[in-house]
Amino acid sequence: MEDQTKKIILTLKKEFESTGMSARSLAEIIGTSHTTVTRMFSFENIPNLDIVVKIAHQLNVDLFKVK
Repeated sequence: MEDQTKKIILTLKKEFESTGMSARSLAEIIGTSHTTVTRMFSFENIPNLDIVVKIAHQLNVDLFKVK
């Protein structure tokens, strides 16, 4: 996994954890399974870009500003 990919996931995970939302709730909102969300945040699997963008949008994370 590339460094930038890790940085993006870590940023999304940090924002997700600060919301207090469950993985199931986030998954339902963005239209995917909670397994997809939990596996992404544990670095087991990287979902397609569409899912990453939907998560970022829901969490108000600007992917272009992740450094």
